[in-house]
Amino acid sequence: PFVKVVRIKSKYLSDYFGKPKYLKAAVLLPYSFFDHPEKTYPICYRAPGLNGRYDQVNGMIANKEFANWWFRKDAPQVIYVFLDSQGPYGDTYQVDSENNGPCGKALTEELIPAIEEVVHYEPNSKKRYLAGKSTGGWVSFGLQVLYSDFFDGCWSYSPDPVEFEHYGLIDIYHDSTIFYNRWGYLQPGRRTINGEPTLSMKDWIHGENVNSRTNDYRVSGGQFGAYNAVFGPKGVDGLPSLMFDPKTGVIDHAIAKQWEAYDLKKVLEKNWSTLGPKLQGKIWIWMGDMDGLYSNVATRYLQRFLDKTSNPKSDAIIRFTAMAGHTQEWSDKAVLEMVAAKAALVK
Repeated sequence: PFVKVVRIKSKYLSDYFGKPKYLKAAVLLPYSFFDHPEKTYPICYRAPGLNGRYDQVNGMIANKEFANWWFRKDAPQVIYVFLDSQGPYGDTYQVDSENNGPCGKALTEELIPAIEEVVHYEPNSKKRYLAGKSTGGWVSFGLQVLYSDFFDGCWSYSPDPVEFEHYGLIDIYHDSTIFYNRWGYLQPGRRTINGEPTLSMKDWIHGENVNSRTNDYRVSGGQFGAYNAVFGPKGVDGLPSLMFDPKTGVIDHAIAKQWEAYDLKKVLEKNWSTLGPKLQGKIWIWMGDMDGLYSNVATRYLQRFLDKTSNPKSDAIIRFTAMAGHTQEWSDKAVLEMVAAKAALVK
């Protein structure tokens, strides 16, 4: 009884695609929920890693150590919601886009209200939070930025690149290709914790090309197929436009320019006077300085921007751990404890 599945038909997505579209989420309830059905509990929306599903709750509850902790009286009394990431081109990143449709609107105006009705959450209680790692790290931070009034705080671990001048090691706005760096060497896409490159961008994209029925990465369902569908416009053939050539890696800067709407650092830079006050006390990010996807670089530049802000001076907490890899310090227990501690301060 402590796990509920919420499934709704999305009017936004059904209208957009001209056929029925459904959204799902799994809800993990705290041990005292049924003792106090009238109570508004803090609620945390957990965004999964790339292409993760809402049924990840099953693995968590099957973990005896977690389950024993969760049902202790001193465990955080927080409602933990597992979002689903599936869309027509892979992970939707839970945001509105030309290719995936109004996923952000569907989440915030349809699915979340439906969930909160089931668990008796009072929408004005200011205890609605976000958490996630990797892709889920980007989603949790991105939703907090894009829906700054709606959500009350995020805990984002190892987020995908939060700005695109450092999309890994690539500047999509100025570099000529994603396959080679400015010195003519193969651009690395992955590395070990000691810094050894393990996969080039060229091989990574060619792998996605092979796994796609269009012979390019657009419908691969992989990392770059998802990025391309979420951040880029729709092409003349109805499929996502290609931000870079799948065979040569040459960047189409007209398409790259349109990614700016999802470049979270640029969004903050352009709108700090209005977003800054709404985000005070709401941003918490962790990143390993040897992130296996080089996502630490973008987070460093985000931190540099936030450190220079004024009116207001950002109070975002961004923590880096030396010689730590991708999502290395993620812990559901730690996140839930931080959520409970923050919610306890809300009056």
